[in-house]
Parts: sequence; C-alpha cells; structure tokens
Amino acid sequence: MKLYGVKVHIQKPRVGQWPSSLNSSRHHGTAVSLARSRDWPVSVQGPHHVDFVKVSKSGGVVTRQPPYRKSARISRVKEYFYGVKEDLNPISMTMKMDNLQIYKVGGGPKAPTSALPIGASAVADPLRITKVTSCSEVLHCLLAVSHADDPEQLLSVNVAGFLYVTDVDIKQNQITYLQPCPGPLPGKFLMMGSFQVYFE
Repeated sequence: MKLYGVKVHIQKPRVGQWPSSLNSSRHHGTAVSLARSRDWPVSVQGPHHVDFVKVSKSGGVVTRQPPYRKSARISRVKEYFYGVKEDLNPISMTMKMDNLQIYKVGGGPKAPTSALPIGASAVADPLRITKVTSCSEVLHCLLAVSHADDPEQLLSVNVAGFLYVTDVDIKQNQITYLQPCPGPLPGKFLMMGSFQVYFE
C-alpha cells in the first residue's frame, strides 16, 4: 500500500486473529519513489525516521494505464477480504459513526489569498490529520485499523489490517463494513484511504 509516497507493508491477518503491533521503538528506513513531483531527497523526522530517495525509471518500464490499475486495485482488495480462491468469509459489522474515530490525511483549510504575502500561494499541509464526521465520506472506502494510542501517532504507528465500508445510513449516522476476522477491533483509531473501491 502506498500512502502519500510512503510504502506501508502490512501482514495479512490469519483467520480468526488480528496481527499484533510491531515493536514501537525508533526505526530508520528508506522509501524509494518514482514520483516526479517534490524536491528530492526528502527526510521526515519523527518516531520513525524515513529518507525518501528518487530513483529514475528504467527505460524498459511500461506505464500501466488507469483502467488496468483500477482493475488490479479492486482485485487486490477482494483478495484481501475473500482470499485468492474466494475461500475466506469476512465479517459484516454495523457501527454508529459516533462510536468510531475515523481520520484522513491531507487537505484542511487553506488561507485566503488576501491574507498571504504578495506573490505567495496557499498550500494545504499534505500530512494534516483531520477527523471524518460524515458517514457519506467513507462509503466504498478502505479504513486502516491503527495501533496508535492517539491521532498524533497515526502517521508513524503500524496498522493491524483494513476494513471496507459497504454501506452507509445517513439518517441513522451509521456505517456497515467488512472486517477480515471476527471480534473487536484491535485499535480505536481508523485511517481513511484516498480512493474508493467498487466490487462488482
């Protein structure tokens, strides 16, 4: 999974259990990106120091077209919940939005142009953490279940797995989602992804 240029590797939970949190001590890692934007190299300080290194794309690499990438993404999500041979049975749960703490990364309010110095442009913080309060925002989205103890740790702490929101009830302010195994969620903070997946 790639989240804002950072590759996040998670372990598929075994049947009947969520994976436990990894050691939360300080780590140093390197993320390799083929993105064309940003200034390189980039370092991110925090509990887990990460260096971003830009690598030139090889001449023989073929860029995958958006329809193919969309289809592949849907297939990977379905495999996560139902298995490669569709022999897994995810659990469907319904929960009030008031009982969940869902956050997303990026966005946030921009300062009006009139309040900025001459020649400056408003830029939203790409790592800004904002809480999701409307259930309509999470329909068909993936929610990462974080091991974080508070929202400030969401960008640096491992995730246990993912939920997929299949339905929302705006009147009742509740959502229905799939989780890969039964039992309570291993964390109370959820991180919403930036794309939607529609199962056929």
